[in-house]
Amino acid sequence: MRKFFSGKAGKISFYVIVCVLILSVLVSLWINLSGVLNFLRGCLSVLAPLIYGLVFVLIVNPVVRFFREKVFSFLTKEKPDRSEKNKKRRAVLAGVLSIVCAYLILLVLIAAVIVIVFVPLFQSIEDIQTIIPSYLNSATEWIDKTISGSKLFAAQHDDIMTYVNESLQVSSDRIQSAIPVILSSLQSFVSEATAIVIGLIISVYVIASLDYLRRIRDKIMAALFEPAATERILRRTRVIHTIFSGYLTGRLLCSVALELVFFFVLWMLKIPFYSVISILMGALAFVPVAGTILSFSCGVFLCLIFSPARAAWCALIFFLVFLADFFLLQPLVVRQEARSSVLLSLVAVIVMYTLFGVIAALIAVPVALVIKRAARSLVAARMQKKNEAPIP
Repeated sequence: MRKFFSGKAGKISFYVIVCVLILSVLVSLWINLSGVLNFLRGCLSVLAPLIYGLVFVLIVNPVVRFFREKVFSFLTKEKPDRSEKNKKRRAVLAGVLSIVCAYLILLVLIAAVIVIVFVPLFQSIEDIQTIIPSYLNSATEWIDKTISGSKLFAAQHDDIMTYVNESLQVSSDRIQSAIPVILSSLQSFVSEATAIVIGLIISVYVIASLDYLRRIRDKIMAALFEPAATERILRRTRVIHTIFSGYLTGRLLCSVALELVFFFVLWMLKIPFYSVISILMGALAFVPVAGTILSFSCGVFLCLIFSPARAAWCALIFFLVFLADFFLLQPLVVRQEARSSVLLSLVAVIVMYTLFGVIAALIAVPVALVIKRAARSLVAARMQKKNEAPIP
């Protein structure tokens, strides 16, 4: 048997068997694709607290490190008259104070978001649902007045107004049907509060135990792998951490900055419900490319309904703001390792959202960047091995 599998025929048979098994698994997965996707979505919902916890760790840990290295560095300053026990106590105290300060800032921000954002958001959406017909009528009257006073479109006035009335009626029906969906989505987001709170608690334990976890990791790696393999694994892990941390913190900063800019621009232009529109646009802009397009489209459409006379100015300002975000802000706040092409971001967001939902779409880009970097490293290693192979 060994001779058979060591020969050419045996190797071919082995590869054929492996290919048949892989093909059978892929075919069975394709046949039961809906069941597999439901299973993966269920696993994702179960792991949601852990995912939230890791996201909190990636966001809060730089703040903790800042407090430890900059604010409470006097506690860990080296002095010759201090004993080892005293040094350890001071290091622990600096770590605890840093964690407390970082999470106090996070809790204050979360409370501010709940009080300033969500409560007025629910009230504004209900107001929008009741007064949307009057805004649509005012938009229709403005368009009618503008076309009537234009020599270019006066001849086609009736046809244009018929099309506008039909389009606005369809838009009104869709807005009325979409508002309950938006409210239910917001309520489902609020229902995620349990998973978010559990994730917050997990992140506290993880950040407080980072030094201990690093020591355990080093012992396990030393027991299982050679030093060269350990260094290679740790180097790749650091790259993955840099990609995820840089992407999440960078996109969060960009989203908050855009939301503040939209808030002041819409407030200065006296657009009704400027707080709701700015919050919606900032939240959508967190997702690159696809979210940016949706953010721009929703903002212009809502400005067209609420204040059609200023819609053109809103569209122009939004376009300039998004250009400034893409060419100026993102290169400053998003790390080089966490940047991706427009096509890769768009494909990653669409695929991950279609397969696994909103949570997967939020981390689609860093996952795609990790896969891209892994594939590039694999191809480079294969090419190097092929070039170093002796020529027969």
